[in-house]
Amino acid sequence: MKKLLIIDASSMLVSHFMATLPMEYMKAKDEEEKKKYLYKIMQTKSGIYTNGVFSMLKAILYLLKNQKPDYICACFDKGRKNTFRKKMYDDYKAQRKETDPILSSQFKLIQDILDQIGIKIFMNEEYEADDFAGSIAEKFKNEVDVYLWSRDQDYLQLVDKNVYLWRQMSKNTLEDALNSTYRNDFRTDEIKNVPINVFQYDVGYVKQLTGVYPEQIVDLKAIVGDTSDNIPGVKGVSDKTAIPLLQKYGTVENIYEAIEMNDEKTLSNEWKEELGIKRNPIKSFEKNKDICYLSKKLATIYKEIPIDETLDDLSTNINDFLLTDIIDEYEFNSLNNLL
Repeated sequence: MKKLLIIDASSMLVSHFMATLPMEYMKAKDEEEKKKYLYKIMQTKSGIYTNGVFSMLKAILYLLKNQKPDYICACFDKGRKNTFRKKMYDDYKAQRKETDPILSSQFKLIQDILDQIGIKIFMNEEYEADDFAGSIAEKFKNEVDVYLWSRDQDYLQLVDKNVYLWRQMSKNTLEDALNSTYRNDFRTDEIKNVPINVFQYDVGYVKQLTGVYPEQIVDLKAIVGDTSDNIPGVKGVSDKTAIPLLQKYGTVENIYEAIEMNDEKTLSNEWKEELGIKRNPIKSFEKNKDICYLSKKLATIYKEIPIDETLDDLSTNINDFLLTDIIDEYEFNSLNNLL
């Protein structure tokens, strides 16, 4: 089956930007101290910062050369203030700091470059990158194998029969994942076909590493919350309680139905004996029911954005002439060996 590569471009640019910052800049105590080390950040002779763009473009060209996807596109966030989740819950992602100006300047640059070389971009103010990725995957998953390239765990919920997550990981996190799966399962062909520093999730590996199936990831987040997105969850209930409950009941709705249909003491004893849940979470669930359902809505990737493009519109057809000009313009000389 042919291969569609969907890039979570906002996430990946942030990841490549952070990975290529000088240590002195990272450890600086304030903005004044950061200024002392600006010269160490990769930039053109004219002063355009390019560290994140260079690193991400290098990774994309590497994927194109070695993975040879038949189709490709990139999905971006376009701000946080006007998304449907922000309108639903004003504290959504409210804890996040302002984006580093050096990083902000590189979003427009990478978007321009991807557009110029022939990679279709999806973004608008209402939906986030993962909503576009989910909608694109949903539209084409029965026609091609879909590979989602991201560092974001939210994408686990999109994994399906023909949909795989190429999750970019740090060395230590990747090593832990490999020790828990591949080395026990030893699917050597899959290991060979996975990009560097990436773990390939299929449905089985999502279940093996998280304890729940992909479609239950949103229920897990509804209960335990997500600090990175400021999703509250059920206060006082951890994954050690949530996972066995979801393994038994499937969804938060079914958990609440069990709570409503049974005597608290009887149900608590049943959970203790059957699931090993020692601390009774029933009152926490009852107190936070509305928050739990809201958290599930916030955590759920929207997969129904109308996508007018066909697969042919996403065909991998990189404009090498423009790419060569871009490499020269931004002094990315070391990328020439990936052409």
